[in-house]
Amino acid sequence: MNDILFDIIRVVVFSVFLFMCKYLLPLAKKWINERISQNQYELIVSIINEAVKAAEQEFKGQSGQGQEKKAQVVAFVTKYCMTHGLNVSSEQISLLIEAAVYAMNMAKESRK
Repeated sequence: MNDILFDIIRVVVFSVFLFMCKYLLPLAKKWINERISQNQYELIVSIINEAVKAAEQEFKGQSGQGQEKKAQVVAFVTKYCMTHGLNVSSEQISLLIEAAVYAMNMAKESRK
C-alpha cells in the first residue's frame, strides 16, 4: 500500500514540475527579460547554475537541506549582482534557482 501511495505522490509532484516548466517558467523568463538585457540574463543564469552545482556539492549526502542550499545560492547570487551592478530582484533570482534545480534534477533522472 505504501508503494502505491508513494508512486501516486511521485506522479503528482512530477506533474507539478512539468506544469511549472511548461507554463510558469516561460512566463518568468519573459518577465525577467523585460527588466534586464539578454547578456545580463545569460550571465545571471550561468552564475546561478554554477552556484546551484556548488551548493549541491557542498551538501552532498545530506538530505533535507533544500532550504539551506537555496539560501546559500540566493545570498551568493544577490551579492554578486549587487557587486556587479546587475539589477535583479530576489523573486527573479528565486525563480531562476528553481529552474536550475529542476533542470539539474531532470538531467539526473534521465541518466537513470
